[in-house]
Amino acid sequence: MRSRRTMGRGLHRRLETLTTALLPWAVLIFLPGPVRAQSSSLGPLGTSTQNPLYRLFYVPEAESADIVDAGDYRIELSTSYSNIFEFSQSAVHDELFDLEEMTTGLVLRWGAGPSLELGGRLGLVTTWGGFLDSFISGFHGAFGFPNGGRELVPNGQYHLYLDDSSPPVHLRIDRRTLDPEDLRIFAKWRFSGSAAEDHALSLRATVRRSAGPVQAGRMDGAVALLGRLSRDPFHLHLAAGATTLNAPDVLAPVVSDAAAFFTFGLEAKLGERISLVGQFVGESRYVGGFPATELSRMPVSLTFGFEGRTASRWGWGLSFAEDVPPNSPSVDFTVDLDISKTF
Repeated sequence: MRSRRTMGRGLHRRLETLTTALLPWAVLIFLPGPVRAQSSSLGPLGTSTQNPLYRLFYVPEAESADIVDAGDYRIELSTSYSNIFEFSQSAVHDELFDLEEMTTGLVLRWGAGPSLELGGRLGLVTTWGGFLDSFISGFHGAFGFPNGGRELVPNGQYHLYLDDSSPPVHLRIDRRTLDPEDLRIFAKWRFSGSAAEDHALSLRATVRRSAGPVQAGRMDGAVALLGRLSRDPFHLHLAAGATTLNAPDVLAPVVSDAAAFFTFGLEAKLGERISLVGQFVGESRYVGGFPATELSRMPVSLTFGFEGRTASRWGWGLSFAEDVPPNSPSVDFTVDLDISKTF
């Protein structure tokens, strides 16, 4: 049987081949063409990294370069349900993340002007042993994906710990039920384009205050450049940014001072009020100093899903994410559900 690392390399090569094959088509799609009215974009999918260690810090959510219209308010409720298994050991460290996690975000946006959006987000998190372990193992087996050692431990357990003797790290996080995760305040300035045009460019700045369970009250900041390029029936969503990483004392020896992040998404309109979206979301690694384990790699997630809008200004999104490559800090499986209402 091939090793997990070999299978991961094989999947990575397949993804590189797929990206190389699709790139010329993406270029052709978005080459300048005749000027015409654009159908409104509904994406991208509002997904983010669900690794519980990374979520002790700022993790970006995929975000549109477009903004709420001046004078409008939008309320958004998002829920992400993840099955997580990450296990590694060496002579100096011991790590086991074996749990299921539900993160919930409540967002309020206000169109403060023709080019300015202001808002805030409150995050909550619930964790437990869960019930999807056997399903995920069967899914991996059916498609020949590596199982990451799940078969070595009983299903339905809850463990979230990380120990390292050099440098010294001893992290333990108990189960949580609707526990505050963080509070974010943000501003987004659109400096080029509009929702009715074939492009939009925006800058977004975010300030984050962490909540429990590890040294609540830590402050972080992030800035991102967001872009959208449209040519019916396609919309290309891009983002790149950076965040500070204000580590709690227990993790300070292994956490970087800052990290970069990116989003690449392609939206295809299936109708005036529904879109199919595929996207990558990833960050540079937040932690280091460990042997060649999942923690030493970049988290990248591949997500597919649908975004929709109604005539009464309700919005919805449904998506599924898998870790790519599988031997990374990205969680094994996530389903996201989002609803919104604009007033």
